[in-house]
Amino acid sequence: MPEFRTDKFIANPLEVARRHSLLVDASPVNFTAVGMNDRTRLVPALDQAEGNRRHTLTRKETRCKAQFIKNTIRNNSTHKGYVLRVSPIANDAELNAATDIPIWFLSWNPLGGQVDMHISTKTYQAPSGIDTTPKFFFTTKLNGCSVFVRGPASRPQIFHSGAEGKPFLGNSADHWRGLYRAHKPHSKAFAEVNYQSYMGPEMPEGDAPTTRFTAPIQQYLDTVILPDIARGEPIFLRGVVGQGCVFGIRQDDGNWRVYLQENVQVIYSRFPNNNDVLFVNWPLRVRQIWPQTAEGPLLNPAPKGLP
Repeated sequence: MPEFRTDKFIANPLEVARRHSLLVDASPVNFTAVGMNDRTRLVPALDQAEGNRRHTLTRKETRCKAQFIKNTIRNNSTHKGYVLRVSPIANDAELNAATDIPIWFLSWNPLGGQVDMHISTKTYQAPSGIDTTPKFFFTTKLNGCSVFVRGPASRPQIFHSGAEGKPFLGNSADHWRGLYRAHKPHSKAFAEVNYQSYMGPEMPEGDAPTTRFTAPIQQYLDTVILPDIARGEPIFLRGVVGQGCVFGIRQDDGNWRVYLQENVQVIYSRFPNNNDVLFVNWPLRVRQIWPQTAEGPLLNPAPKGLP
């Protein structure tokens, strides 16, 4: 039976985000199902490596339902995370109050491009009279993509920029920032999240940990994983990867706060030359990115070692 954790997130979303990686599984959601429309805007050729023009896709406002499920399978890539299973809402009457929550959801374009949406101010109600207006926003899990947020707190506009396996001239952060500025040339105030925000200044390479991580990831390695290895724990690292989750919470006054959760995924085995690869996912830091604030980040009080 799935271990649903939807009620825990609703009760205290920031506390859950401090202690559990929020991993968005949008695989059941395709562009047709989530309401991607067919409007495209061509922008100047920023990707000279491919010699073509990247475009932006403007999607319709999309309300989906999400279930939070704890993954307890050690050899699964989302192990220890709270996996968000996202699917379209066909009818408000179908929402199960015990396991489902309505969310605003922004997908991404794996073919390469920038997808954007305004979080709507519309209200919704089930036939029973229950309010089904989303109080939460999520976008797809970040493994190298960039996210931009602009606009008023009552109705922010959010951009998800990425591509799967596409080459860039320079780095992807510069590429997507250039595309955002081409799309919104007069945008003065905006928040940006890119791979350097949750992975590090360069992409990790090789099987051993390096210093090219964000400070929270490096601190986790230095204070938890490497001391365990030094004490003789049978840990054989196969990879250490930073991942990001951008999510939003609607406040009582109707304004939104948008956050970045910084996660670490450790890939390892307990025996050398063993094909039984194990995974663990831990959150390390949660910080508000929009509207910008002087408040400090929320840290995981005690990230654990490897199970």
